Amino acid sequence: MRWPLGWLPVASTKRSASSSAPERSRQLQQELRVEVLPLEGSDYFFDRTQQIGMVEAIVPPESPLVGSTVLEARIRADEIIAIVHEGAAKEAFSASDATAVMSALHAIHWAKAVHRIDPETGAEVRDTITLPLTTHRAAANLWVHDYQTILFDRAKHAWCANPDSLSAPMRAFYEPYWRDLAACEMAAIGHEPFRHVHDYDEDRDAVLLELPTSGLMSRMFGDCDNLVVTIDKADLAIGDFSRLRVQVSN
Repeated sequence: MRWPLGWLPVASTKRSASSSAPERSRQLQQELRVEVLPLEGSDYFFDRTQQIGMVEAIVPPESPLVGSTVLEARIRADEIIAIVHEGAAKEAFSASDATAVMSALHAIHWAKAVHRIDPETGAEVRDTITLPLTTHRAAANLWVHDYQTILFDRAKHAWCANPDSLSAPMRAFYEPYWRDLAACEMAAIGHEPFRHVHDYDEDRDAVLLELPTSGLMSRMFGDCDNLVVTIDKADLAIGDFSRLRVQVSN
């Protein structure tokens, strides 16, 4: 199984001051978690190596991915999308539509490379876990977390526009969760900071606003801390807001 890695410069390539092909190559290696291997002693793809890089993935003989291609997986994904679109154009998404989609998803497999250290030899061992796309595994969930994140975001926006646009089960699941998040993520004014703030003196400063990190509002400050805006009480008394202090609590 091979995928394009990225374009590399050739003799005719014109470089600008901002060009950084080696840096981009290193970034791709980190993103794709691959390593560069020399091509000495082989004419494999040698005539094109200066125009395009390739990533070659090796899978074990027993893997369901053997004989499969990225194109085939894309075709199956397109079929799933077509089922969803066709059903949505005719009527509400039905149980039979859901069954068809899940069956198609089940036919697609994903692989997760697992690295571990052998406790006896100290050597690095690499294993490959291959499961159907519909099988959830916490240590290698891949798309599941992204799906849940997107669903959460789309659901809250749809609910704000019209709560009835969500199904009863979805409302029963999300509404209590959203209420709990809102209760602990509300902004505050004119109080003592909820957490330690480095440059804060209770006699000198007043808190104009404190915004907690919020899953509900999709915002994060520091390492899930709070954004705190303070002002000298003397400046507040004369309405001078030109010297505010903005800090992240810890």
